[in-house]
Formats: sequence, structure tokens, C-alpha cells
Amino acid sequence: MDPDRSTLCTDCRKPATMKCGGCIGAPQFRMDERFNTVYYDGMCQKAHWPDHKTHCKAMKQRKILFRGARLLKVAILTYREVLYDINITRVEFSEGYLQIHQKMRSIRARGRRGPFPSEMANKLENKEAVLAFNQCTTAMALLGRLTRKFFVSKFHSLSKVT
Repeated sequence: MDPDRSTLCTDCRKPATMKCGGCIGAPQFRMDERFNTVYYDGMCQKAHWPDHKTHCKAMKQRKILFRGARLLKVAILTYREVLYDINITRVEFSEGYLQIHQKMRSIRARGRRGPFPSEMANKLENKEAVLAFNQCTTAMALLGRLTRKFFVSKFHSLSKVT
């Protein structure tokens, strides 16, 4: 870490030269949230550890949760991209809304599954929104057990670390 005059050690208030490795990369949940814990040296970090330990553990859990959520998002979007079942005719972003136009089928007609027509969505975030549209039940059915196993094992192993 490059010393920055405005960044002072959490413990001794000298210019900081290092960050807490456990907190680095934890996502912010609020815009005003600041949690970069910085230190002058290893001795300051060790002296501050009893006060910082609970916060650091929470930041590690936040990173695990965020990584897991990204993996699960990729899994469901990949599934939907390969087995897409809505006959869309046009996707457009207009007046702040993503509009998905589709050709309706008879309730008796069987839905066809096939690859998502990528040419319909010109931006990645639009494509992801179309793929995720109305898929709560599918996501729960496909990812429910995987989600539980992933997070239970990750958080259980993290709770053993002190």
C-alpha cells in the first residue's frame, strides 16, 4: 500500500503502510460505508486485533457470500442461456424500462427449449435481465440444495476460525 497522508493507522495514527488482508475486497452494502482497516506496521495490526477481530470476521463472511452469489448467478444464467423457453421477438430499453416482447403460445402448446437468441439483447445487463425474468421458482428448484450446501459448509468452516 502506498502511504497516503489522509490514511492513518487505526492503532497508532501514523501514516498507514498496510491494509488488513481479511477485509480487502469486501463489498460495500451502503454508499457511505467505509471499512478499510489500515495499519502502520504488523505490530500495530497485532495490537489492534482484539478490537478488529469481530469486524474482520464479518467482512470475510461478506466476501464469501458475495462470491457465492456471483457463482450462483452465473449458474442460473448459463442454464437459462442454454435452455431458453420464451419465444421473444424483441428486447428494447425505453424510458428507463426493459421491455421484452414475446410471441404468445397457446396454453396447450408445449414450450420449446433452445439456446437464448443473443442477438435480441445488445447489452450484457439487458441479456442477464431477460434470462432472469420470471425465474424465481426455477432458480430455487435448481440451486436451492446447492446454495444450502455451499453456504453451510463455507460459514461453518469460517466459524471455527478464531
